[in-house]
Amino acid sequence: MIKTILSSIRKVVNKMYGYFIQKTLDTFSILVDSREQKNERAQLRYQQFGTTPYDRATLDIGDYTYDAILPSGKHIVDRERGAITPRCVIERKMNADELISNIIGRHNKDRFKRELERAKAANCKLHLIVEDATWADIFNGNYRSQIEPEVLLSYLTAYQAHYNMQINFISREHSGELIKALLYYDLCERLRNGEFDGK
Repeated sequence: MIKTILSSIRKVVNKMYGYFIQKTLDTFSILVDSREQKNERAQLRYQQFGTTPYDRATLDIGDYTYDAILPSGKHIVDRERGAITPRCVIERKMNADELISNIIGRHNKDRFKRELERAKAANCKLHLIVEDATWADIFNGNYRSQIEPEVLLSYLTAYQAHYNMQINFISREHSGELIKALLYYDLCERLRNGEFDGK
């Protein structure tokens, strides 16, 4: 009898919890770093968000993150405190050459590495999206830099392991869709794991 009652309570709680998760997901929006350039290519990405709203904000890490309104009425992201440190972020590079410049370029590598360090210190999941390139381009040296493919590969795989970073290669025609999917399902998983409970 007690087991049956507990089982019924559990079902009701799970159903209610599922309802609150969906209610939060219904308010999902994408935040675009205010430093992201407004150009034709960016507009193509924003169009790929479909009906998902997006807004510009100052991000401490990366180019894209998400926000949503929790059942308590609070936003996941507190915009009143200045630059936002996200829980999950997308860092976007327009091609393999920009990526390489960020890894070995004299002027860019320190800034890029500091950003990766900030993400790691904040325990932020980092997705690196590289447009108009593939792993085959890396292996075959299809880029302007003189860096050997094996050396570049060692940088990329070491960065993935050290910084909890996932590298995604995709065409610009679909990068906005991938950005939206990666952020949406990160939020789904965190809600299911109860990460925002009590907030």
